[in-house]
Amino acid sequence: MKTTFRKVLFLFLLLNFVTSCNKQSAKKKVTIIGSEQIKKISAGKDICQSDSNYVSELITLTGIRSIKKRFDGKIYRFWEIQPRISDGIEIIEIENKGSKWRAAYTQFKFYNDKTLCVNSVVKEESVGIPKSGWKELINKLDKLGINKLKKYNKIPGYVLDSGDGDQLTIEIASDSVYQYYPYPFFRNYYNKLEDVIAVKEIIELLNEEFGFNLKIK
Repeated sequence: MKTTFRKVLFLFLLLNFVTSCNKQSAKKKVTIIGSEQIKKISAGKDICQSDSNYVSELITLTGIRSIKKRFDGKIYRFWEIQPRISDGIEIIEIENKGSKWRAAYTQFKFYNDKTLCVNSVVKEESVGIPKSGWKELINKLDKLGINKLKKYNKIPGYVLDSGDGDQLTIEIASDSVYQYYPYPFFRNYYNKLEDVIAVKEIIELLNEEFGFNLKIK
């Protein structure tokens, strides 16, 4: 009797584990961009770390739409660009159209050949719903100053210095406004300057609310 019970319990736990894994994996979409497709996107040009415009070339490979022009609704976009350290780009987008909100996290990982030129890209996408609900999340973001950000060159004490080469960028776009806030060498200042600490707290809130993993440390 005990043996039968243990078998049933084991099968039940195993089924729950598999179901849980399937649910988690269903939330994430993985796309692989191979060398042939990269050639098409780059018009036959190799994209290498030695290129002076390497970062802009990586962004082109992502295929992420520009939101600089008139945008129907409102969108908050957070970029973490790691051009030569880990060759990756991570993006959180929060988008509002009418009464509908949407949040997505996308990670691009670029793999190089022996000549340090990109020969494949892995793209992972996931969507999320805030734990506290959309209304509460927007209130929290507003309290953290999401609509009162400063560009790095307007922040006292923020000096472009040597660092890890990464850059955090925040874009805010609506039907009437486009705002662009770059923070180069972000990690040098996120524990030192009040205005940058506020940016870090915004990212931490988004990671916590959605279960995203935009790396800022």
